[in-house]
Amino acid sequence: MTLAPATVEDTIEKNIRTAADRIGIQVRSAWLRRGRARRPPREQLGRFDEAIAVLEQALTVLRSIGDRWAEGIALDILGTAHHRLQRHDDAVAYFHQALDTHADIGNRSGEAHTLGNLGDVHLAADDPEAARTNWQQALAILEKVDHPDAEEIRGRLRRLEKLPPDARPDPTVGREAPTLP
Repeated sequence: MTLAPATVEDTIEKNIRTAADRIGIQVRSAWLRRGRARRPPREQLGRFDEAIAVLEQALTVLRSIGDRWAEGIALDILGTAHHRLQRHDDAVAYFHQALDTHADIGNRSGEAHTLGNLGDVHLAADDPEAARTNWQQALAILEKVDHPDAEEIRGRLRRLEKLPPDARPDPTVGREAPTLP
């Protein structure tokens, strides 16, 4: 049985919202532009493995219908979920796929967002130089498009410079991920 396009889109939207809620971040896509995603209830935070399973299903559907924009966002969220589970190699792999997808469709803000997340993973994996490189790349894109998230990336770079090498915390702890326009 083939789902009608509206039903497929509704299913994708629901899966993306559910997964985003479960991993405790905000996400917007073409369908979510109607408003901001709501904050997740505390009992849903931390269900990363469930969120990963839901997003993998959504990713399959997104690829089958050719929605590259939402695919890039889903890949970025998958990277974030793996990062929060400290599966850094998996997170890096998903972020690289997201970067490729964003670049293919010309989504410069998406590239910058993902580069910021990739820098966070590298810092958490004790590779501050790779984090710096990713954040500098993100900052260059954000400044070029005059994006308000540029200041957040500048802040990460400033904090990185101030920290002693043996005291580099995970930069995602206690902060919300920036949303894509």
